[in-house]
Amino acid sequence: MSDNFISNKNFLDFELILKKIYSERKFILKFSTITFFIGLMFALITPNQYTTSSTFVPQISDNKSSNSLSALASLTGINLSQIDNSPYREISPLLYPKIMESVPFRIELLNSKIIHQGEDVSIRNYIISSKPGLLSKIKKYTIGLPSLLFNKLSSQKNVLDNSSNLNYIYSITNEDEKLFTVLEKLVSLTLFEKDGFITLSTTHSDKYISAQITKNAELILQNKIIEIKSKSSKEFLIYVTDQYDLKRNELNKLQDDIAIFRDRNVNINSLLFKNKLDRMLSDYEILKIVVQQLASQVEEAKLSVNKDTPIFTIIQPVHTPYSKTKPSRSTIVFLWVLFGIFASSAFILFNKKISNFLDFIRG
Repeated sequence: MSDNFISNKNFLDFELILKKIYSERKFILKFSTITFFIGLMFALITPNQYTTSSTFVPQISDNKSSNSLSALASLTGINLSQIDNSPYREISPLLYPKIMESVPFRIELLNSKIIHQGEDVSIRNYIISSKPGLLSKIKKYTIGLPSLLFNKLSSQKNVLDNSSNLNYIYSITNEDEKLFTVLEKLVSLTLFEKDGFITLSTTHSDKYISAQITKNAELILQNKIIEIKSKSSKEFLIYVTDQYDLKRNELNKLQDDIAIFRDRNVNINSLLFKNKLDRMLSDYEILKIVVQQLASQVEEAKLSVNKDTPIFTIIQPVHTPYSKTKPSRSTIVFLWVLFGIFASSAFILFNKKISNFLDFIRG
């Protein structure tokens, strides 16, 4: 039977293709049977993966001053609404992934403790001591062999380079970079902006390890946000205290000016004197209200620095997963059988052309 499957009108002759495939159905069946057992082997040796997740809502407060008070404050040259809506007051949830990608977060997560086989071990030591599966070993010593040799050669250089780092600069070794890559695959953060919640999840072959890593990551993320927010609150406290001191001094000076003005004009009873005194008293009352509000802001800022408020409203707490997330072993077997059918069919249809092409290359 000819292998020319293109008709005179430059269209594929599907009837001829189907006849060719049908005539070699025994070969296709044998090859598909082989790929079936290969797929079955991969499906059996692929470890189960369990996903643990925590769903929470970030706490965003709404700080707004009243319009009347802002108007009064603006008369004295200060914008209270700008203070209340300062970017230092809140941390956008859009920055949470960046916090998780930061070196301090990853280092702290690697150094956090989990319970494995009844003992407290750090996540760093657990990852290092964990033995890779059969598939990982095959990939490591075949496809990954060049990079493995390169990493061995470059590891000494990293150690030497880190010895010269300053104390306030994080020293990252080649081992840390590898562990960071592992963390990226283990832990993920998903933002659902429309629904207003965030999901933190970990996927691992051990469901208990998965749950513990998720809980550690949740606590570290919350502490990092509290730390950043506390720092911002301290900066805000310094700012509002300076404003309070400034306006308080202005109020004291204006109070002294009013007293001096009255002393100098104690025996004068004129409309001009009353107008000037009324204006000074009006400015005094406005400034007094602003100073009182700033004093309240200072006290609130002090409380904000000292108090520990929850950053997350937990909707779905961390729990040990009951069922595996992946793999789908039936899907693995099905894909391998499908590959066997297509590969054997392609070999039947194009084996002569492939042989001719290989002979042409060999000369």
